[in-house]
Amino acid sequence: AGRDMMFEGSMALIERGAIHSGTSLGLELVKTLIEDMIMYRDSKENLFALINAYEKHKLEADEQSELVRLLRACVDFSKKEGLGERMYGDELLNLMTAE
Repeated sequence: AGRDMMFEGSMALIERGAIHSGTSLGLELVKTLIEDMIMYRDSKENLFALINAYEKHKLEADEQSELVRLLRACVDFSKKEGLGERMYGDELLNLMTAE
């Protein structure tokens, strides 16, 4: 239930434009998912929903870097041995971080 609350809180903050707080909670969520040994594929839908929530805003440079921080954490999670997708991680996330 704690992870669901973290996801919902992060989503609500990002949607309201509180990018820094939303990102902090999102990063905390990714850390918790890894600590709780949750498979990446079971978390993917929520993580992409969070990432997509940023697109509703015209991001300032510092907010853009917050999105990149969250993307990188998700990429690392998608590559995590035993929890991730495959050795190279999530292809879509890799493309997004390469931009």
